[in-house]
Amino acid sequence: MLSTVGASVTGASHVLRGAPCQDAFAIERAGGALVIAVADGLGSACRSDLGAKAAVEAAVDAALDHLDAPPERAAMEGVVAGREALERIGRCAPIADVACTLMVVVTTPRVGIAHIGDGAVVGTREGCAAVLSPPGVSEYVNEVDSLAADDWFDHVRCASGLDGIDAVAVFTDGLHHAALRKNAGRLTAHEGFFDPIFSFLRDAPDDAEARLTRLLGGPKISEHSDDDKTLVLALVP
Repeated sequence: MLSTVGASVTGASHVLRGAPCQDAFAIERAGGALVIAVADGLGSACRSDLGAKAAVEAAVDAALDHLDAPPERAAMEGVVAGREALERIGRCAPIADVACTLMVVVTTPRVGIAHIGDGAVVGTREGCAAVLSPPGVSEYVNEVDSLAADDWFDHVRCASGLDGIDAVAVFTDGLHHAALRKNAGRLTAHEGFFDPIFSFLRDAPDDAEARLTRLLGGPKISEHSDDDKTLVLALVP
């Protein structure tokens, strides 16, 4: 049984343009705690792949340094560190060039989340999948709250008090259509997607990362979106 597995694949639209994958993720365990950071570089930002990578690395390091705090506070410290990483890059180039979204998940085993932009976090409790942190809602179509924005702090959403979660999935917006459903105006986790995905995590073979990569790049997922796709799965310690 695996405890964590993650993969990113470059979307078909990026391949056609010769653009890099603009998603990034990082996973670290420390004792009984787990930290996951996932970022999605904005397509309008010319070096957003660099920003996404820097943000997740800084976020994980900062969250690990604050594990003595409640998990949602540690996750928020991760987002702050991700912003500071973009600012450091921004000394040499406009910060808008490295704009990205960011999700930080900390389990201790209580789950805390800090999240800016789209993407989502889904968790299971007693076998039932539920959305723990949904995509951000923007005022305009195709507009995404960015970690590089001047008012970034006002758009960070935190989720806390999440007890009894036994597994989490953190994913970028390239998987929205495959993984999420709207029922009576409410966003829900698509059981047809998550039931086999979490079973895969618990029963996965040694080549789990390669299999997950093939799944994300395969036709069943790609028919929903030609964007980059990242999915991180983890059992809560």
